[in-house]
Amino acid sequence: MELSNGKVAPSDANGNVEKKSQNEEKTDWRAVYIASLIAFLGAIENTIVGISEMAYMTTIDPLTTTQFFGVATSISKGGHAVFCLVFAIWAHKTRSVRVPLIFGRLLAFSACVLYIFVEFLPYGRRYLMGFCYLLFAIASSSSIILRAYIVQVSSHNDRLRACSGFAAAQLLSIVAGPICQLIFAWIKYPGYSLLPNIHFHIYSAPVWVAASSNFISIAIIVYCLHEVMQKKNKLKKSGKLTTPLLMTSFGWDGNFTVQVLSGAMLLVGILAILIAVAFAAFKSVTKIPQRYLLLSSLVMFLLLYFLTYPYPIVSSTIPEYNGQFEHLLPKKTTL
Repeated sequence: MELSNGKVAPSDANGNVEKKSQNEEKTDWRAVYIASLIAFLGAIENTIVGISEMAYMTTIDPLTTTQFFGVATSISKGGHAVFCLVFAIWAHKTRSVRVPLIFGRLLAFSACVLYIFVEFLPYGRRYLMGFCYLLFAIASSSSIILRAYIVQVSSHNDRLRACSGFAAAQLLSIVAGPICQLIFAWIKYPGYSLLPNIHFHIYSAPVWVAASSNFISIAIIVYCLHEVMQKKNKLKKSGKLTTPLLMTSFGWDGNFTVQVLSGAMLLVGILAILIAVAFAAFKSVTKIPQRYLLLSSLVMFLLLYFLTYPYPIVSSTIPEYNGQFEHLLPKKTTL
């Protein structure tokens, strides 16, 4: 159909003229900011706990092995993947984002409490810590709902900026987590005794901060986050081993390893935030084809393996046993 100005109006496959809605939905930026804040508060737990997991576990339970930590990490990651689907189905069936999010925060608070009280156990503390890792992973799965929430409260034209801002909020936790860890780095283990078997030190202090953040998240979810899942829409789902590797390769203790990883994650978080902000603030960046961006990211990721491969010229053999737990092994007897 030709208009009076000589332009052709858009039409569908049957030739029917498409009419542009006068009441086109606009982006609810307030909802985007609130969802981003909730995502930040939820993600900060993982960065705080993840930095010192192995260091703390070997400190309070000397029988901890790298193999056990690897198994515990694998189970927690598997639980995270499964419960991402569970939370997505839950939100889809109930048409609600508040209830699943609140449940996730309560689960995270429970994990923080168990993490703080782990020293009450006389032995086998590594098993309770492994269970805490699983709870943290399941709790973080609830954030998958916020991705669909961002899509629903943003218009098509603003969706890339909204998603970039949401990603920047999550990446901000990569900076906030190490900073929080470095603030308490001077309180070496066992630190200060608050109650019998409850201590405030480099490993437990950030968890107190994470536990407090859950109450802030719940308050924001209840009083500020409004429900938008009224229409039938389908939800779409779009370096744990670094610590033991550094401790084994360089013989670092837990305290120094935590400080090094905190500084490294702080730098990575700053770079990631700058990239996310560039997409949200500068329209010229969004004109770059996304396929090229994804391809360049994949190339850099593969480059990491080529640069860190233990080539014979620049590498040396790691000793199989460094004697760290020699005092716990039975003494050899000669016949």
